[in-house]
Amino acid sequence: MKLFKSLLTLCAILLIGWPAFGANCGDGVGACACGDTLTASYTLPGDLACTNSGNALNIGANDVVLNLGGYTISGDSTNVKEAIYSDGYDGLEIRGPGTITDTEGIKVYSGDGTVITGLTITNAIDVDSDDGGNDAIYIGQAEGAQPANVEISSNIIGTQGSADDITRQGIAVVACDTVEISDNTIYGGRIGIDIEPNATRPGSDFSI
Repeated sequence: MKLFKSLLTLCAILLIGWPAFGANCGDGVGACACGDTLTASYTLPGDLACTNSGNALNIGANDVVLNLGGYTISGDSTNVKEAIYSDGYDGLEIRGPGTITDTEGIKVYSGDGTVITGLTITNAIDVDSDDGGNDAIYIGQAEGAQPANVEISSNIIGTQGSADDITRQGIAVVACDTVEISDNTIYGGRIGIDIEPNATRPGSDFSI
């Protein structure tokens, strides 16, 4: 009986396929679904509406260019954490036009040459309520190398007239070197742009 049930389960998997979450994706790799990891550049072919636990998209290689192509990455304000998460990869570019909403926004750790431009980011919320708020765009140093050569430009963050749309900072840059922040419009949030050193990596060369 157990063998029969196992065979039925195997048949169902073969017919339906494995779940799409957690696969590698990108141009020449495969289309991206919620929870996937980009290992090559990619242009969204449509809206990506996510309800998975974890991040909507993860970065898994250097020199990835993600173009939202005018579409939206959205969460459900409950399960999805970061819309885009990267830790330790260089040359990441996230380009609009396009919208990110109902997630914890964008978080990039320890990457050189990050570019975030042309996006609209709304309702950047604290999904897991671990720190009382969240930044729409966060660039910082974790265990890896100090982030450097960062450009954050021409983004619209928050919604005009809504003080609670961004629950902490619009843009937070922590312990980074050579940062250009220009032509961004930020509504709401406790602080529009927050630039912080840390004890061992103070950061330098900021242009706003």
